[in-house]
Formats: sequence, C-alpha cells, structure tokens
Amino acid sequence: MSTLKVDNLQTTGGVSQKTVQSTIQFKQVSTQSIYASSGVSSITDNGTGITTVSFDNSFPNVNYCFLSGGSNGEGSTTSTDAYNLSPKNLTATSSIRLQSKLRGFTTFDYGFCSAAFISQ
Repeated sequence: MSTLKVDNLQTTGGVSQKTVQSTIQFKQVSTQSIYASSGVSSITDNGTGITTVSFDNSFPNVNYCFLSGGSNGEGSTTSTDAYNLSPKNLTATSSIRLQSKLRGFTTFDYGFCSAAFISQ
C-alpha cells in the first residue's frame, strides 16, 4: 500500500482543489452516538434535534463548506416526510452546532444523520 502526502492539491491548470476535512454519520434518537467518522472528536446532545460536532483539528476560518442529510429511522424507508439538517451556527472553527427539523419547522431527532465538512 502506498501513501500519498501533499500540502497543496491543484489541477494541471494550477487551480487549487479543496478536500473533505471531516465526515460523520450519527444518530440523534435515544442516546446520541456516532456510527462512523473521520476528523471528528465527539458529538454533544444539546436537546431535541440539536447536536454539536467537535472536530479533531480546527478549520483555518469559519468559511468552510457543510453538506448534510438525515432520515427519520435507522433503516426506515416508510416515511415520506422531508428532512433538513442545517447549521445552527457557523461561528466556530473547532465545532459546529447542527439542527435537524421535520418539514423545515419542527425540531426533530433523526435516526440517521450524515455530514461532510470541506475546508476553505
């Protein structure tokens, strides 16, 4: 197995490429827990539908990209509701508070959440 280590990733045209710094899959129902993660040190339950994700390494600034998704149950495919997992704050470089909502209005604990964080 080979390891490739670089400080800067660019296209052949010299355009800088960004990489995913952290990823997480977790649940909010019952006791919040992490299914899988990379670059994440812990999660904190801040109440119904609100989770703080703490990063292993801080981002250089708060201008990082956040991609996410969530679903009602652990493996449930029966729900037709729309789910939204969004940042509650983007003011910290070492953590982010996520808020999940059912149909965009009611704060709700998800059975499965996933997110990726891309450095600026």
